[in-house]
Amino acid sequence: MKKGWRPLLMVFCLLLTADSQPTRQQQQWFASFANDPAAQHQTALTFWQQGQKSDALYWWQRAAQRGSQGALQSLTKHFPQQRRKWLVLAAEQGEPAAVRALAARQLRQPGISWSQWQARWLQPRYEFLQEYEHLRNRSADCQQQVTVVAGSNRQKARYVQLLRDVQAIELPTAQWCFEWQLDASLQCTVDDASQRAQCATSTPQVAEQRYIVFAAAGKSSAHGNRLTLSEHSDRAVLAHELAHWLGFADEYPMSKPLAEHFCQGRYDFRPLNLVTTTARTLTTAELKRLWQTLPWRSAVADWRQLAQRGADGRWQLGSDSEVIGLHPAATCDAVDGVYAWKPLAQQTPMERHQLQQWPALYQRLATQALMAN
Repeated sequence: MKKGWRPLLMVFCLLLTADSQPTRQQQQWFASFANDPAAQHQTALTFWQQGQKSDALYWWQRAAQRGSQGALQSLTKHFPQQRRKWLVLAAEQGEPAAVRALAARQLRQPGISWSQWQARWLQPRYEFLQEYEHLRNRSADCQQQVTVVAGSNRQKARYVQLLRDVQAIELPTAQWCFEWQLDASLQCTVDDASQRAQCATSTPQVAEQRYIVFAAAGKSSAHGNRLTLSEHSDRAVLAHELAHWLGFADEYPMSKPLAEHFCQGRYDFRPLNLVTTTARTLTTAELKRLWQTLPWRSAVADWRQLAQRGADGRWQLGSDSEVIGLHPAATCDAVDGVYAWKPLAQQTPMERHQLQQWPALYQRLATQALMAN
């Protein structure tokens, strides 16, 4: 006789020997067969204490299927080899910790697509999953469409983290719309010279859209309408790279090949945070013309804030450290005869990725640029 029938046999015997006043044990059995989860949990505990593990498993599973948290805890404790099964069972019962754990686990499972994950876990019944709230409140008013390309469904967790990071960045990216795209043919390598990740994708690219590609290794970089993020890129790196899309240039020294192109004006790119000159001193007329062309012109009330006048009447470029004006940037240090200038004396995230706080001026410049496009 199979062990699964043992509880039935025992209750049958109890019924045969029962008098008009059922014992406490008989009452527990009756309640267990009437699908009372608390009684089923106690019945399982009794079997466990008697060393009858199969019978305990049987009744704990029945109790757990009817919402007994004590039964679920006992199953997890005494039958850890089936932990995933108990996790799924607990999640089906709506137990918050189990729902949270299973949702996070399925983000990394290759057999579950992004659409399947969304359909499962973004239901109204799981509104208590506040860590995914940003996925429910995505705006339909898109200022920019961004396609995120990944080579495996395992990277859904990276995608969720990216969306969370975008919401937290102090730049005007909240109205950008992101969509997931799986490209199983995605191949990425690391350039020996620059150590940057380089990826080949079969995804057709549209000039008006932007693309973020998930790479496993290498340095992150932004080139044209594509941003490549390595697996270890954190929020600060993401913010720095997104800032390139918004119109900001690096304020740290560029490599010589890149500096020669950028600093000598070979790129069709006018950054929001930098201007270059071929001299450190200017005439009054030249300084006024420079003032008029500054991307941050509206923040500089007087052109004289940009330089110090010398005895010969010429103006030595460079502002007081306390004001918005012209401050040396290291961007073009590799190119002789070209000087880069930024609006603030302080370091910004365009100079050091690790900085999390974006100056109010940079936030304003980015917002103005987005509104103008």
